[in-house]
Amino acid sequence: IIHDGVKHESQQWGDAHSPEVSLYDLDRIEILRGPASLIYGAEGIGGVINVITKPLVFSSKDNPVYYGQLDLGGFSVNNQSTGNLMLGMGLKNLSFKGHMGYRNSANVKTPEGTLLVNTLTPGLKDTIFGGKLSNSSGKELEGGLSFGYSVDFGFINAGYEGFKREIQMHDPDPLSTANQKLNTNQFELSGNFNLSK
Repeated sequence: IIHDGVKHESQQWGDAHSPEVSLYDLDRIEILRGPASLIYGAEGIGGVINVITKPLVFSSKDNPVYYGQLDLGGFSVNNQSTGNLMLGMGLKNLSFKGHMGYRNSANVKTPEGTLLVNTLTPGLKDTIFGGKLSNSSGKELEGGLSFGYSVDFGFINAGYEGFKREIQMHDPDPLSTANQKLNTNQFELSGNFNLSK
């Protein structure tokens, strides 16, 4: 997984949780199928997921341009609330953008009843009880800042994104408090300069 040119490490090999990438400040996600090791390194042998954030906006006139976006959401299965605010300002040669997001969810609710499931031991079954899944809530706080400077002979961009997530780990014991805390910080600096015509 590549995020704005930076290799994403924290959940690269995990299948239980998603990577720490803002869902709100995305421009697009490119799926590069097949071997991509020549460009992205040895771990790109099976393909690459290229996550690209929304670009900075520059003004085409002398007056600055201001832009922003507010996203709010709610989900009933776990009483989840989510929101994100992004604000930006662009001048002719200079641009800034920042975003802050939050997500909070309670325990997951499932239909009442019982369900027999297979276990790792052949022939042994386990019973799952419906209702509220104890210790299955989560919290997430994310934010980022971007800066860009553009002139006739090139440009330079810099960015930072911080991501804090606390995931409760479900256990049939209602008194369980097992959790996983993930903190990710990403810095990015890129530029393109024309040395001649």
